[in-house]
Amino acid sequence: LDKQLESILSGEMAQTVKLVVNRGPPKPTAVPVPSASVTTLLPRLPALQGFTSEQRVDAEKKRQSDTRQFEARFGRLPHFAKSPDGFSYTLPIDSPKRQSWPASLRSLRSFTLLLPALYPLEASTIMLDEESKEARNVETAFEARSEDHLDATLTQQINYLTQHLHEMAKDRKQEPDLRPVPVSTPQKTVTPAQTGALRSTDPDRPHLHVIERPPEWTMVGGTDDESDSSSSDGYSYDSGDDVENSHDSEDGGAPVSAPVEKGVLISFPQLELYGIELMELTTLNISVKCERCKDIMDVEKLHNVTASDGSGIHDASCKKCTTRFSVGFRADLMHANSVRAGYLDLDGCTVVDMLPSSFIPTCAECSTPHPAPGVISVRGESTMAICRECHKKTSFRIPEVKFLQISAAATKRQSARRFSCCNKVFACDRCHDAATDHPNEHANGMICGHCSREQAYRPSDCSICHSSLVSKKGTGFWEGGKGTRDKSRMSRKDPRKYKRRGGTKVGGGGK
Repeated sequence: LDKQLESILSGEMAQTVKLVVNRGPPKPTAVPVPSASVTTLLPRLPALQGFTSEQRVDAEKKRQSDTRQFEARFGRLPHFAKSPDGFSYTLPIDSPKRQSWPASLRSLRSFTLLLPALYPLEASTIMLDEESKEARNVETAFEARSEDHLDATLTQQINYLTQHLHEMAKDRKQEPDLRPVPVSTPQKTVTPAQTGALRSTDPDRPHLHVIERPPEWTMVGGTDDESDSSSSDGYSYDSGDDVENSHDSEDGGAPVSAPVEKGVLISFPQLELYGIELMELTTLNISVKCERCKDIMDVEKLHNVTASDGSGIHDASCKKCTTRFSVGFRADLMHANSVRAGYLDLDGCTVVDMLPSSFIPTCAECSTPHPAPGVISVRGESTMAICRECHKKTSFRIPEVKFLQISAAATKRQSARRFSCCNKVFACDRCHDAATDHPNEHANGMICGHCSREQAYRPSDCSICHSSLVSKKGTGFWEGGKGTRDKSRMSRKDPRKYKRRGGTKVGGGGK
């Protein structure tokens, strides 16, 4: 071919024949008859949004930065998992506002975060492991917020979900419009005669002027003028408790009850709060002392006991004498007018000191609580926290910690008896009946308040240190031989102090 290529190209063009299929004469086309036919409109497909190469490069950089920050923040949590392709994450969810969640979502422990290939150019979504209407509302609200805040990081989106899940679970379509409806009222022309009549309603007090209520003050669902005037003239006053109960009844929730004032009170005198409207002690760490051997040990991770069955009480045993003891913590809210952090329910031990514990402050600017697990602080340390919502700086300081005994027995404060029915120590039978749900039995043991030794019950004094516990204090008199018998401690008003013992002579030296 390479040798004959020149001759082939220089030769004459050969004649060719083209074969055409015979299809017959063309058929006449039918003229369309106009008719009133219904035109079917096809659904309009959304236009595909195109992104430039620069946008894709910037999006890839932001995706790597956000995922790196996201994995560093949540990667240490239990049950955290990442898919092999990197497009989905499974992570746990918890919030201090779990009690305000809908009932169908309170059992939620984890969820799945889905990242599209073009994140953050496309919004991220979530999937909840619950089949309920509230779960679908949360997924829809999260996707809508992600589309509105494409510049937000993954960590910010998850923090917002944790703090506002109870609000995102509400159905936006069923929320009533609470805005006032303007009422158009015809304007009345006030004549001078009418004006004079309004200003001179009371001839005895001509200096008082009566002005009609403006129509724009009328609100939907409001009361009439007579009820407003009667309520304003009556000077009725509602206490704070009544106001709180009325709000609770309107919202449909149960009233928030403060913990019962018993046990050992944890107080922070001279508590300093800066930019904090509310603070709660969520995780308490303390040092306790065994009542039997006086050995000191640490008790950590005490949480608020909310169950009535006492399931949150910490039970342990002394490492030295193996005596069982229990510690329960009931948290209380702290603010500018309250320095009470909560109450301790101790059995078999006494509190010594508070160790570094976790606090959750609430921002005074936007009322957003700090995310769990909170900030760690201890006595004498100034702790600072930054609000995750409005980025305002907040701080607090605990100068001093006090433990106050609230439930001391009012009948017999200096005595302690061990009852055989439950093998527990109480000050008296009344204290036993108030703390237990069974009838008391005879106490066959007691604990000395001076030497802290447990022994069999004695009606007079301690068998070890001979200190008087149950019997009354000596008066310095003979009292038939049951009182003071030592003449050196006997009162001078008792005639036996200077009497001669029987069988002795005066000045005889007993001879």
